[in-house]
Amino acid sequence: MPRFKVMTWNVENLFEPTDETTAEDRQRYHNKLDLLAQVITQVDSDVVAFQEIGGAEELQDLQQVLGNNYPHHAASDAPDGRGIRVGFISKLAVDEREDIVDFPDGPALDIHGLNAQGETPPYTRMGRGALRLRVTKDGFTADVITTHLKSKLLTFPRTGDSSFSAYSGDADHPVRSMPTTHSGPCRPLCPEHADQACVRG
Repeated sequence: MPRFKVMTWNVENLFEPTDETTAEDRQRYHNKLDLLAQVITQVDSDVVAFQEIGGAEELQDLQQVLGNNYPHHAASDAPDGRGIRVGFISKLAVDEREDIVDFPDGPALDIHGLNAQGETPPYTRMGRGALRLRVTKDGFTADVITTHLKSKLLTFPRTGDSSFSAYSGDADHPVRSMPTTHSGPCRPLCPEHADQACVRG
């Protein structure tokens, strides 16, 4: 069996600048892409899964910085209410893709919430859709799934006031999290975190 390597990274609000974005934040966005590309190139995985991206445009921006070393990409069609979603870039062609949103039937997924009225409505779908890709390397076919589960934190600490600052790589905006890689059987890549990619081959 060939060596098959997957990397997953929560890149914290990777959104392309808009017309209203300041010049400083535009530069931070490009600095962030440069740092992501530097680490991805160093790790040299076959497939990279992302959480907290805006969509295909950000993946294409990153592909350009990577010099087309990862020519294939896919972004989830099921973002949350803020437009946050998951996605992939890949060295390998995508044989198949599937957006996973609805929970399957069964007692294990009989999940209920609690609203302000004290009611417990059922949850029948994911708040942030997962994404499955099927890729093949040297005759080995694998399904890779990435998801971004809801944090149990009630607040979300942030340094600074910019969503572009997390990976700018300077003293004022240090890297706050790093990617995880895995080669082997299906299991959560980061058991202590909610963001994970699972390999099934």
